[in-house]
Amino acid sequence: MERPVGFTHRVVFRRSTTCQERNIVPEADFACVFCRATLPAMWSVDPFDIGSRSSPLPDDRDEHHDLA
Repeated sequence: MERPVGFTHRVVFRRSTTCQERNIVPEADFACVFCRATLPAMWSVDPFDIGSRSSPLPDDRDEHHDLA
């Protein structure tokens, strides 16, 4: 079964390198809602690190890991 066109929307996630909080990036506003620091343009949320703030940020992710 195929997914209906327009059934979901793209959601962009980034982790702040300042406060380590995870953010949803609304309308290309790459600013952390918690500390207002600029969020990385490249992917910075490792799915294996969810819930772990002590894990280092991945540096080899490409920017196309956003959910669709």
